[in-house]
Amino acid sequence: MQIIEDVYFWTAIRGVRHPKRGGFSLKNLGIVFVLKKMRRIPAAIQEHIFRYNPRKFPHGVYQMTRSRILAAFFLALGLSACGSYDMSSRNVSPEEALRDSGVATTLAAIEVVDTKIIVPRSLKVSEANSYLPSGDIVWRGDAFGDRHAQIETILNDSMKMARNGHVGSVPAVVEIKLNRFHALTEKTRYSVGGVHSVRFELTLRDPQTGQALAPTREIRADLKGYGGNRALEAERQGLTQKVRLTHHLANVFRAELAQPGSMGGKRGVTQLVAGLETKE
Repeated sequence: MQIIEDVYFWTAIRGVRHPKRGGFSLKNLGIVFVLKKMRRIPAAIQEHIFRYNPRKFPHGVYQMTRSRILAAFFLALGLSACGSYDMSSRNVSPEEALRDSGVATTLAAIEVVDTKIIVPRSLKVSEANSYLPSGDIVWRGDAFGDRHAQIETILNDSMKMARNGHVGSVPAVVEIKLNRFHALTEKTRYSVGGVHSVRFELTLRDPQTGQALAPTREIRADLKGYGGNRALEAERQGLTQKVRLTHHLANVFRAELAQPGSMGGKRGVTQLVAGLETKE
């Protein structure tokens, strides 16, 4: 606590500058912010927490007068009323209501009646040949062209593979909305390698009403991307980025159809594609 008091003293008289280096410190700024909030605590508690010393706590005791207490009370009451109004009056979709309800929905294996693949045109495409290009879609597995359409084709092919031979009991329309498809650039693929980062939202809908059968889940389907000699060897074996990602996404879709929700909380990066590079 002595250290915190010293930081507060120096930052109080020098702004948010470090006493030795003279540079700005976000850490000190955060401490000052917290301690300034503590000024609203009665003096007795201030003294107990900070071992009050006028030199090191220069703002002094903040007196909680009756008027200030009443003002704080009415302000809190007003904020509470605003928050209540917002929650009760805002329009929400059935999917949001289902997701926010906190009700756990467990479904049996899905009988796919139809699929809907959505690759929003609002997703930004990057053609930059760098290690970490910005953008939502980075794809080099096809010739230069409409990247949105190319990714939509990959997702459709993966879903067809997942549906092949699958048997379920709950009829549903499977809706896939892409959030991110970040494969490797040429520079990354032929040097250090990396991770194919894929994010999408999956919603299961009633074929008759179109209502969601379970909360929409964002699924992470990351796959290790080869680099250097390993990438060249994979190419010679026919294991291109497109082949590996198509089979990998098919495995993810298949798992979700067999047990909805099983991939929703998955983290980590898949190293090898099951059924393609390893035995299932």
